[in-house]
Amino acid sequence: MLEAISNIESDIGAMSKDGFLSGSKTQRAVINRLIVIGEAGNTIVQLDSSFLEANSALWQHSSGMPKKCGSS
Repeated sequence: MLEAISNIESDIGAMSKDGFLSGSKTQRAVINRLIVIGEAGNTIVQLDSSFLEANSALWQHSSGMPKKCGSS
């Protein structure tokens, strides 16, 4: 997860919002890393369900999001 976050920071750098929105290659890279983070989070919860209960604030904003981008 930390590596994926670092990769996002590296991919975006000092890029402006407009620069990010106009760069589909960067958008795809960031989306890919967000998928990695989400899948890692799901794996953690599957391995230790008490983690979710103890850290529910981490997941409160992601509820309702598709498991992978493009799914509904």
